[in-house]
Amino acid sequence: MVQIHLITEFILAETHCTVSHLQSDFIKEKKGMSKIEYTDKTINFVTGCSKISTGCQNCYAETMTFRLKEMGQEKYQKGFNEVVEHWDMLPFEFSRTPKRYMINSMSDTFHPEVSFGFIFKMFEQFIHFPQNTFMIFTKRPERASRVIPKIWSYLSKAYPARQFPLENVWLVVTTENQEMYDKRIHYLLDTLVAVRGLSVEPMLSHINFGDHLEQIDWIALGGESGSKGRPMHPSWALSARDQCKSHNTAYWFKQHGEWGFPNGFKKKRITMLIDGRIFKNDDDFCQFCSVTPEELDRLHPSTRQKLGKKKSGNMLEGRTYTELPTLIKN
Repeated sequence: MVQIHLITEFILAETHCTVSHLQSDFIKEKKGMSKIEYTDKTINFVTGCSKISTGCQNCYAETMTFRLKEMGQEKYQKGFNEVVEHWDMLPFEFSRTPKRYMINSMSDTFHPEVSFGFIFKMFEQFIHFPQNTFMIFTKRPERASRVIPKIWSYLSKAYPARQFPLENVWLVVTTENQEMYDKRIHYLLDTLVAVRGLSVEPMLSHINFGDHLEQIDWIALGGESGSKGRPMHPSWALSARDQCKSHNTAYWFKQHGEWGFPNGFKKKRITMLIDGRIFKNDDDFCQFCSVTPEELDRLHPSTRQKLGKKKSGNMLEGRTYTELPTLIKN
């Protein structure tokens, strides 16, 4: 019992959570339940990953893998840095009633260490459950653009009565800033899928999506949560909203994240004070985002503060945005 208590105390200290959070995470993972607002369930046929861009810095899956491993979940005993294909989960019995599933939220389906054969078997499962929606998020669209066409080709021969691409499969590419958007968007547009989406979380800069939004069905966006979360400027989220509206792209604003404005947000004027310096525009805020956590903690109390995800909320100009694609553009 002493050893168990010591392990629990260590997890709490390292991951900044409570005992109730640990118990909740364990139960949700066992049942495939999801705390992610736009999906009903998460299924992880693959565990483990590796970091490839700045959006990975405070990886949720890495923290969760550490928690679940220490809680004794066999599936996560090899840790985060080793990619594991869980063949024992295939074939999988998905819900017989309509659900939205996020596939491999604790990894990346198109990680180079996930074999083509395993990805193919996952996709084959989706054929048998047309009532469900399968949302595949990736930071590796370059591999997805090579693999998915081959999968459709093989499946069309095995299931000649079905039409491909499958209408219930979404490909959602993470683009946390302008650099990653510019690098990844063309791979997404070159991939034949029923629904193309972008996950801009954590949002780390303003993004000019341009006319590519004509071919994007959905954008889900939010600031970074967690004790090490980096701040998001609300005007970035508002700009994304306006760009989506002008291109008839569904827009889901998930959260402000760890940082919020306790006294409200005024779009035209944001003032922050760090070591005597005042910041009043987006360019200066970008520089502000790159400072150390210790400097962030010295933020002027009358402006932006670390409030936590719950208190910061998900309101933009007095309302929430929880849109899903209804008219598929492809």
